[in-house]
Amino acid sequence: MNREQAQVIFRDHSLSSSDKVVLGIPTTKDCFLLSEERINPYDFSQWFPQEEKFSSIRLDHWGSDLTMAQLRQVSFVASSVLKKQGVFSCLVRNSEYLLQKEKSVFWPGEVVAEVATKDQEYFRPLRHYVELFRLFGLRLKPPQLLGSNGAEEEPPFMILNAVKEVSLDEKASHIPSPDKKGKEGHDDLDEAEIQEYCEKKYGMETDYRCFNRLEEPEIIDDLLYGVSQLRPRKNDKVLSLGVNDGREFDIFQAFLNKSLSFYGIDAAISAIKEARQNYPRPNYHFFLHALEDLSDLALPKMDMMILLNILQCTTIKRDRLLKDLIPLMTPSCRVLISIPNSHFSENDILRRPLSRQHPRHDRSLVYKDMRYLSRFFYRAGFSKIECFGTYDAFLLAKRS
Repeated sequence: MNREQAQVIFRDHSLSSSDKVVLGIPTTKDCFLLSEERINPYDFSQWFPQEEKFSSIRLDHWGSDLTMAQLRQVSFVASSVLKKQGVFSCLVRNSEYLLQKEKSVFWPGEVVAEVATKDQEYFRPLRHYVELFRLFGLRLKPPQLLGSNGAEEEPPFMILNAVKEVSLDEKASHIPSPDKKGKEGHDDLDEAEIQEYCEKKYGMETDYRCFNRLEEPEIIDDLLYGVSQLRPRKNDKVLSLGVNDGREFDIFQAFLNKSLSFYGIDAAISAIKEARQNYPRPNYHFFLHALEDLSDLALPKMDMMILLNILQCTTIKRDRLLKDLIPLMTPSCRVLISIPNSHFSENDILRRPLSRQHPRHDRSLVYKDMRYLSRFFYRAGFSKIECFGTYDAFLLAKRS
């Protein structure tokens, strides 16, 4: 199958929706270009989004000979004019086909010549399209392969279909902060108010419960590294603040196989109930309590502490909490903290947000928090401090 035959199949495949728009050459009968006709139709930088919202958009152009800057603009325009759950479709070369035919290795983005036609195009692994579409809230569905001539031959073409999603920022179920006095004003919140807020935002019936960080490849890789660097020892005591349903303790037991005692604290009632049901063994201890005034719990001194994505919570007084933790530490205590360095779409995690407040992922607050935490632990006698991470930014602090 050659490129022209593949494009015919592609066009037939993508004409099912009556509410569609086709991005292509203005003179083509069924094409609609999001710009004035007098400009160069292949100068995609001049395309601009309109107010219309469509349920289906097709790129009526061979996608593999466009530069990444052009593809980015096309994806931006498509995302801007698609309805929620609308589909953007394009036809591209299957990179595995080129690898098989050329029997060579290409760098992503390298210009290559297709074997049969000698037409130049860009070599792009599927990862490029996944990451490109995610920048604009488009989720790539499994590609439809076209043109295989045998069981062992890679099909030369792929139809890519990307679905428009929305950011969690746009969801109506946003739970407002219970903060009554601004950033630092939580003194008038009692235990019941904090528990009510945490239950609504982090309980077992919320969207938060659906996200399992232990199933995210890069997050679990960072977590495993961090926990391994904590150097768990037999009979160590581990404290997790904001433990939720306790699943993060599985990292210690499943991968390091140490005899440890676990202590978890959370203010969400249903989360603590779930944790107690999941881990009924005597070396697990779960407490329903706000993350303040921890002296009320009469906890033993801890050998390890983990605080995963809790310091940004509006009900937590960070500075006071960190100072309250110091008396609970043994002289050799090790600490692992994570801060969100990503964002959630409707049902996925993104490296950077589709934020209504900032068009890009402004990481200045993350950097500021990491600097603050590094200084805090250094002044508290922790001489070894390491920062790492991808979707979450991690800080590892050890005394020696």
